[in-house]
Amino acid sequence: MTYAETVSYLLTVGQELRGVKFDLANVSRLLEALGHPERCWNSVHIAGTNGKGSVAAMMEAVLRAAGYRTGLYTSPHLVRVNERIRVAGEEISDADFASVCGDVLALVERLLAERALPGHPSFFECLTATAFEHFRRAGCDIAVLETGMGGRLDATNVVRPLVSVITPVDFDHEAYLGHSLGQIAFEKAGIIKEGGVVIAAPQRPEAAAVIERVARERGAELVKVAEPGTANFGNDALLRVALPGRHQVENARLVVLAVEQLRRLGLRISDQALRQGLAGVRWPGRLEWIPGRPRLLLDGAHNPAGARALRAYLEEFRISDFGLRISDADKGGNPQSEIRNPKLVLLFGAMRDKAVAEMADLLFPLAGAVVLTRPPQKRAATTQVLAQLTAHLNHRIIECEDPGAALAKARDLAGPDGIVVVTGSLYLVGAVKS
Repeated sequence: MTYAETVSYLLTVGQELRGVKFDLANVSRLLEALGHPERCWNSVHIAGTNGKGSVAAMMEAVLRAAGYRTGLYTSPHLVRVNERIRVAGEEISDADFASVCGDVLALVERLLAERALPGHPSFFECLTATAFEHFRRAGCDIAVLETGMGGRLDATNVVRPLVSVITPVDFDHEAYLGHSLGQIAFEKAGIIKEGGVVIAAPQRPEAAAVIERVARERGAELVKVAEPGTANFGNDALLRVALPGRHQVENARLVVLAVEQLRRLGLRISDQALRQGLAGVRWPGRLEWIPGRPRLLLDGAHNPAGARALRAYLEEFRISDFGLRISDADKGGNPQSEIRNPKLVLLFGAMRDKAVAEMADLLFPLAGAVVLTRPPQKRAATTQVLAQLTAHLNHRIIECEDPGAALAKARDLAGPDGIVVVTGSLYLVGAVKS
């Protein structure tokens, strides 16, 4: 098949949250038939609610700066599916994608004909097998793998990583992972291996207790990032991070601890490589500035934790850029407070299964106007639904279903000297980048 035919066929299998199978049977059988490509390179495995993609990007950049031939597997993509699979910092080419994924899909058809699979592997399972096989063919030394959702039953959880990393756990995908922090943390902690090493970010008590219990039961070494303000929190000497936002410094602390563990295992990663990787990493769609008049800020925050990080960044940015002061009294979500910046326009769209009201409560009072739109995804909430949930949070809310028209409207409202913040969904960010 050609590249276009391969992508088209792959998409007919269904996106990540369609036909979710809560076991690893399909991907395990598929990788076995491929000759276990996941055993041909080392790995670092990353789970969590927010920050796992950024941590993966940082980790890969550091390992590449240290001279290793790296693989990077992340999700979702913003514009092209190739973004999910990278070797040595470069996206998989169209030709390689067609070749490797074509071979995987042909193998799937043969296994189905032989009744050797319980059902057709999902989009994510097929893509995971493609990434793992591509890393083998490309001669990768080590791959950095981001879980798609959860961890325990995620298709990536067939590897035996050198180190596992768990970023902050928060509420997201509750319909699949559970409705309590403890349940969600249990799914994320599923990447902890018997006798392995896991690096964990500071967590809420309920999530921390679950991660500690799973690590203890599996005889794994648990290394925690110190809480801010504690004596062993450390300094920022190595943490010159290219990615904007204070939360990225916290993500970098996970990378530093992971590097320490990898050094213990014999990997040669100098402080210079660590600094170079953190200072040079790029991660599109996460606090990504697009120059122009007006400027665009793209951020794929799609849950309350992400919205809190975006709000913190906007508050800091706006104080320095516009001289506005934000008092504690203004932080309660009051749409009439002085926090609103008339030069800032929010372009917002979200999936209907997300905590829209909580995200909006954090973000909408910051803006002079909000333009609601619908990302090009079947799970996206309509602008009518979004408006019903958020009308009380901003005096100027405009509905525009088409993302392109919505972007034009937002830019017009912001004016040449303003800022348009695009957020609520990575699918929306991808549509705007397109």
